[in-house]
Amino acid sequence: MSVCFRNIGTICLLYLVAAGCDSNLSPANENEPPNTSLANIPLESDTLFALVTMHWNGGDADGFVSAYQYRVTSTYLFRLDSLVQDWITTTETSVTLSFSSVDPLNRQRFEVRALDNHGVHDPTPAVRTFYTTQTFAPLTTLHAPVEGQEFFVLESVTDWWQGIQLIFNGSDEDGHIEEYGYSIDGQPPVWTQDTTAVVGPEALAAPLEGRHTIQIIARDNTDLVSTEGSRAAIHLIRPRFDRNLFVLDETNEENFNVRTNQTDEDVDRFYADLFRPDASWDYLENERMPPLNELGRYKLLVWHADDRPTSRPHALTVEEPVIRDYLNVGGNIVISGWRILKSFAWQENFPQTFQEGSFVNDYMQIGTVDETALLADFTGGIGINGFPDVSVDASKLDYFPNAGAINNVNIIQQRGGFTELMLSYDTSPDTNYPQYRGGAVGLIYFGTSFNAAVLGFPLFFLDSTDARLLADAILNRIAN
Repeated sequence: MSVCFRNIGTICLLYLVAAGCDSNLSPANENEPPNTSLANIPLESDTLFALVTMHWNGGDADGFVSAYQYRVTSTYLFRLDSLVQDWITTTETSVTLSFSSVDPLNRQRFEVRALDNHGVHDPTPAVRTFYTTQTFAPLTTLHAPVEGQEFFVLESVTDWWQGIQLIFNGSDEDGHIEEYGYSIDGQPPVWTQDTTAVVGPEALAAPLEGRHTIQIIARDNTDLVSTEGSRAAIHLIRPRFDRNLFVLDETNEENFNVRTNQTDEDVDRFYADLFRPDASWDYLENERMPPLNELGRYKLLVWHADDRPTSRPHALTVEEPVIRDYLNVGGNIVISGWRILKSFAWQENFPQTFQEGSFVNDYMQIGTVDETALLADFTGGIGINGFPDVSVDASKLDYFPNAGAINNVNIIQQRGGFTELMLSYDTSPDTNYPQYRGGAVGLIYFGTSFNAAVLGFPLFFLDSTDARLLADAILNRIAN
């Protein structure tokens, strides 16, 4: 009997264990999909500007929301066409979108659905339908360079030559521009929020010399990009510097005093004797600068503007960008002119201080300049730092108000580093303007890329022998 009871107990125990195991193995509940809801702004069927912020939320009864997906269907009501975007995944609960709005009125359908921790999405996405008005792509203008413009180019950047400068801006009819993109030779655009940029040689398609195309586009606050943008084709030239000296004649003999008998041929011969150039160019006759492929052959440019202007400044101020370009790539310059420094601040009273960034300050290393009076009498220059003394040829100025001397001379009162004085102002012992005596009227600058010499008076009106000695001294110094 005792054995029997033990067997019955064992059987009962096994039954209870089996019953307990059956209860643990019952099927688990199925995963429920998440749900999604949109905020009540914008309202259903609203008409809005194309830039709209959408807000949403989601929940999951048996887990948690891991992400969201949204998409947009844009229907253009006038052209009867639609654009359906793919689902975009995000963990955010809001997004600001620029809804495609190419027609005067466009229907937008925005859908968003939650994804749970099992990767299951809401089978009934939250939907909002509204309308947007037409948007317009931004317009751009490339101010510099302009179509057909020429520039010098180097294989690599230097202290002075950094590349081609771009200047641009734009406008947007229905918003504002967020950024600009400049593209060189059809390459992908480089985006910037500035309205200037410098394009170095590394950004230019080979070969460097020749034609290159620059395009400016913009992106506005509705994410619209200019369809074509503004563009210009430019021509780049590598300077060869295989010749020595080039004279550019800007002297306008029509501005000489009516009592003088000096002619254009006299001026041409004077400079040819002084500098023995390889070639020359008459600026007034050609009404423009020489082509860069010609200018870029010469190591030294001698620019003279030895007439006294009264109504407008010398053309050197107009051609300043070309001269900057020439000097930046390694050319050298000698400048002679009557009121030549005054020309760079024609409407200003003198003395005048030229600020950093100006041609006079940066390329001549000249700070403050004064100009002598109409009746002042510059009779010659006293040589400094090994330069010779020079005297004015009184026979070329034998008329009122000059009386054999030069008036309106530019005196350099402040100069920069790496400069050397060449001449100081001299005048007659009985002058009425002794305050000018000793002022600097000639200066030479030795730079890392170029050398520059400037005379604050017209070289043509010096004694020819003295002028030749001065020219030789300048050439010996500026070429080394």
